[in-house]
Amino acid sequence: MDKSQCNPLEFARPLKNKELKQHRYTDCKYYDYCLFKLVKPSWDSFTCSKCQNFIEYFEALSPEDQKPDPEVEDDDEAPRSKRVVNREKDKKSEPQKQAVIMTQEQIINILKKFNQT
Repeated sequence: MDKSQCNPLEFARPLKNKELKQHRYTDCKYYDYCLFKLVKPSWDSFTCSKCQNFIEYFEALSPEDQKPDPEVEDDDEAPRSKRVVNREKDKKSEPQKQAVIMTQEQIINILKKFNQT
């Protein structure tokens, strides 16, 4: 297979972390090509599930490895105790790192700038 056969498809919603292995083959040699050249900035997300490279990769996994990852927590599924910040503790420790939420288009633009240097 060559990159002309890559076929990422728009996915209707952002993928949850535990769903990634059912939709993306991040070790594919064409993953960056798809991400930068084929995935549209207007897409909320994308899936590799119809691409031949993904199909071969996914079929080679054991049935157990094809299931969603139960150990991977998504922010919206984390227990409240893990999401709530203890303000008193934070005052005494180093500053809390802030999560940055970016759209796929913003990430692509940053990566394009990084690749130009």
